[in-house]
Amino acid sequence: MKKNILKRLTAAALLAVCLLMALPGAALAADGQPAGGGLAVTAYEVSSPSIRRNDAVDLTMHFIMSGSTADDAQSRGLDVSRLVDSFSGGSQEVRITSSGADPLTFDVTFRGLVYSGSGKSFRVMAGVGGAFENAEITVREANEYEEPKPEPAPVNPLPLIQMSRSELRGPITAGHSFDLTVEFRNLSDLTLESPVASFSPSEALTLTDSVSSFPLPSIPGGRSGSVTVHLRANDTIASASQALNAELRFTYPSAGSMTQGSAADKINIPAQVAARQTNPQPMLLVTRSELTSPIRANQEFPLTITIQNLGKTAVANPIATFTGSDSLTILNSNSTFLMKDIPAGGKQDFTLRLKAAGQISSSTQSITADLKFTYDTGDAMANGSDSERVYLSAAPTGTSTGTRTDKPTPNLIVSSFAYGEAQIPAGGKFPLSIRFRNTSAQLSVENIVMTLDTGDSFAVDNTTNTYYYKSIAAGAEQEQSIPLQALSTAKTGARTVTASFKYEYVDGDRRASTNSSVVLSIPVFQQDRFEISAPTVPPAVNVNEELALSLNYVNKGKSEVSNVSASVSAKDGVLQAAVPTQNLGNFESGKSGTIGFAVTPLVTGDIDLTLVISYEDAGGQQQSRQFPVRLKAQQAPAADDETAVPEEPAAPNHTWLYVLLGSGVLVLPAVLLAVRRRRAKKKEAAAVSSGWENWDDGAARSAPESPADTAKKE
Repeated sequence: MKKNILKRLTAAALLAVCLLMALPGAALAADGQPAGGGLAVTAYEVSSPSIRRNDAVDLTMHFIMSGSTADDAQSRGLDVSRLVDSFSGGSQEVRITSSGADPLTFDVTFRGLVYSGSGKSFRVMAGVGGAFENAEITVREANEYEEPKPEPAPVNPLPLIQMSRSELRGPITAGHSFDLTVEFRNLSDLTLESPVASFSPSEALTLTDSVSSFPLPSIPGGRSGSVTVHLRANDTIASASQALNAELRFTYPSAGSMTQGSAADKINIPAQVAARQTNPQPMLLVTRSELTSPIRANQEFPLTITIQNLGKTAVANPIATFTGSDSLTILNSNSTFLMKDIPAGGKQDFTLRLKAAGQISSSTQSITADLKFTYDTGDAMANGSDSERVYLSAAPTGTSTGTRTDKPTPNLIVSSFAYGEAQIPAGGKFPLSIRFRNTSAQLSVENIVMTLDTGDSFAVDNTTNTYYYKSIAAGAEQEQSIPLQALSTAKTGARTVTASFKYEYVDGDRRASTNSSVVLSIPVFQQDRFEISAPTVPPAVNVNEELALSLNYVNKGKSEVSNVSASVSAKDGVLQAAVPTQNLGNFESGKSGTIGFAVTPLVTGDIDLTLVISYEDAGGQQQSRQFPVRLKAQQAPAADDETAVPEEPAAPNHTWLYVLLGSGVLVLPAVLLAVRRRRAKKKEAAAVSSGWENWDDGAARSAPESPADTAKKE
C-alpha cells in the first residue's frame, strides 16, 4: 500500500514540472532566480554522410546558452533530454566546453541513434537549474524513405499482322465475279481479341457482299484467321493492277489493360485491261484563199481562212484565235472568234482583213490559228485543241519586184552543254555550262539576251536566269556557266531546261530582230531511301515448330519502289518455308509495314538462311537487300506425362499413447502440484495489477517473473 502511495506522489510531481515548462514567461531556477536563456545550436557532426531508414548513427551537437555561464551549469546543474523526432533510441554524453563566467557552451554526443526514415528533424531539450529550452536541427544527411512503387505492367508493342490472299487462276477479266480469301496471320505472341476485318476495293472492283466488315474469332499468337469476300470486276478495267484494301481492327493486352490496335495493307490483284472504244480527237485542217501577188508594204487585203473537220465526230463550241507574223496586222475588231459546231467532214470560213507593215522584214509571212473545242469521246465530252499556220508570200521593203534575195537569218544554237555528272541527285547543286554559236557565216548578231527557263525541276542557285551579250561575230561562240540546283521534289527521269535567245542583226540597210530557243535535257534521280531493318532472331528454336521472322520497312524516298519481292534461301533439307517467294507489288512514298516469313527448321544444329528483298528503284534499277540469319535448332523438350501418385497416409502410431498410459501413475502427482502453484501466482499478480507497478530506486521497471523462472527458483 505504501508503495502505491509513493508512485502516485511521484507521478503528480512530474506532471507539475511539465505544466510549468508549458506556461509562458521566464522559467525559475532551483534557487528562485530567473534561469538563463538563448539556447542555440552552433554546429553538428554526424558519423555517416548518408543516413537511411533503420541506420544507426552517432550525432554530436554543439550548443551555446548565452543567458547562462559555465559556473551556473556547474552549480545548478545542466540537464539535456531528448524529444520526439525522426530518431529513436541511443545514449547521450554531455561535455561542458566553457569555464568560469564565460557564456555556457557544451557538446552533447548521442550514440546509437536509429533513423526512422520519416522527416529529418532532431529535437532536444536543455536547461540549467530546471529551466528548459527546446532546440531543433535538420539533419541534412538523412534520406527519407519512399515506399517502392509497384512496377507498371509491361507495355506490349502493336502486334504485327501479315495479310495474304488466296491464289487466282489468272488475271481477273472485265464483268466477271470471283471469290477471294484473305488471311490475317498474327506474327506476335499476343492474342488478338474481337478482330474485325474491313475491305475497300479499287475503282474497277465491286464488293458484292451486303457488308464490308466481317468479325473473326480471336487469333492467338502465331495463328491465322481468314475471311472470304465476293468481288465483281467492272465492265471496264483501265489498269492491270487492281487492289483490295484490307484493315484489321482488334484489341490486345498492354500495360495491364486491353488496348485497341489496327493494321492495314493493300492486297494486289492482277487484272486484264479491257479495251475501251472511244473516238479520237478530231483532226482540223486550216487553209487560206489564193493571193494574186506577193504582199507589199502598207498593203490592205482580205484573206479567207477555212477550217475543215477531218475527224469522225463533231467539233462542238469551237473557238479560233488568229495571230499574224511581225509584218502583218489584223484589222478586224477582234482576233478571237466563236464558231458554230462543225460536223464530221464539215467546214467553216472566216474572212480576215489584213494590212502589211511599212517595213516588211521577210519574204515569208504567216497567220497562226489556235483552235479550242469539245468533242464526244464515246464515253464523255472531252476538251480538244489544235494549232495550224498558213503562209503568205511578201515583197521585202526596198524592192519593187520582190526579186531581192536576203541573206540567211543568223541563228543562235547551243553547240554543247555539260552538267558535270552522269545524273543529278534530287536536291543536288551543279554548274550548267552552255556553249552557243552564231550559225551565220556572214552576219553578226547584237544585243543578245539569253533567258534560262528552269521549269518545275530546277532552280537557279543564288544568281539571275537572264544574261546579256553585246555581240557575237559570224561563226563565233560564247560560253556561259550557270549554277543550278535540282529541286528535292523533282521526279526521276530526264528533266528539261530551256535556253531562249533574243537578238538583232543587220542585213544590208535593214535591222531585224528574231529569237530562238533550245531545250536541254538533264537526267535527275531520286535517291533510294527504301529502308529495311534486320529481323529479330530468338536464341533457340525447336525442330518441326514453325517460326515467324519479320522485317520492318519504310519507304522514306519521294518516289515509288516497284516490283517488290521477298524470298527465303537455305540449303535443301534443313528448312521449310511456308511461302518461299512473295510478290508484294509496289510501295508508294511514305509507306511502312512488315514483311513476314514463316519457316520451319527440319534438323538440329546451326541453320543458315538468307532473307532476300528485291525491288526496282525510281530509276528502274534492280536492287537487292540480303539479311543472313542463323537459327540454333534443338529438339523440342519431351512432354512430362507422368502423373504424380499420391502417397498413402501412414498408419497412425499409438506408441506415445501407450507410454503415457504406462507412466500416468508417476506424472499425475506432478501435474496436480504445478496446477496448485499456478493458481497461487495468479492471485498475487491480480493484487499487484490493482495498484501502481513496482518501481525501484532507479525509476526503472522490473519485469515480472515468468512462470518458467518461478518454477526454476522453486
